[in-house]
This record gives sequence, C-alpha cells and structure tokens, in this order.
Amino acid sequence: MKPYTGPAYRFRNDVVLALHRAGFQRARTWLDESGNATGEHVRGDIFGLPLTIATRNQRELDFAEALREVEAEALEAGTKMFVSVQARKTRETGEAYATTTLDSFMQLLAMAFPLEVVAADPRTASLSDTDAVGGLSAPRT
Repeated sequence: MKPYTGPAYRFRNDVVLALHRAGFQRARTWLDESGNATGEHVRGDIFGLPLTIATRNQRELDFAEALREVEAEALEAGTKMFVSVQARKTRETGEAYATTTLDSFMQLLAMAFPLEVVAADPRTASLSDTDAVGGLSAPRT
C-alpha cells in the first residue's frame, strides 16, 4: 500500500506535534513517520485523548461538512466530545481553526473546569435565575 503523504498528512502531523508541545504526549495518529498505516486506525485522525479529533487541510473551509464528519467519527468511536482542526492557508498550525458544537464545547469546559471550582464573576453573573447552570444566568442587557 502506498504511504500517505502530502499537505493533509503534514498538517495532521503538525497538529500532533503542537499537541505534544502543549503537554498532550498521548496524542498520536494512525500513521507512522513514513506515512504508513500502523494498524491502530480508529475513528478520527488523532487519537489517544478523550475526544475525537479530525484534521482538514483543504482549499476551501467548510465548517458544516467538517463538523458532520468529525461528529460521525466520534459517534462511531463512542466519544461525545469532538473537534475539527482546519488549516488556514499561509498561517501557522497554532492559528488553525478548531471547531466543535456548543454541546461538545461545554463538555470540554466541564472536564477542564469542574463546576464546583468555577467562580462566578459578580460583574457578569446573576444569582436570580436558579434554572440556569450552577444557579447563574447571563447578564441582562
């Protein structure tokens, strides 16, 4: 089988390296350094983390299609959190767009900041709406 190469392969590897530099050493792709499949292919382009990550390096950005793709991959992988990382032409990897749904984003936030330790900013929160998350509501405009 011919190895995977090209811009999409390089972008995927750049995203994995960026994750490693940020401390997420378990992040890996299902391709080895030569672009050959390792046999570990699971849904998503990058795995080893508690979410599904898909990467896209295409001529035109299509956020809706990217989200449909990664959401389907997450469903098949059995994860509820997912993100699509999309290359931006002439920009560094760290400036790529990372898109997800609001539900997935809230799950990521809850994982990173458990609700009992998130302090409300008294300038932007109100305790009058107990039906809102954590008993807080958005400020009235």
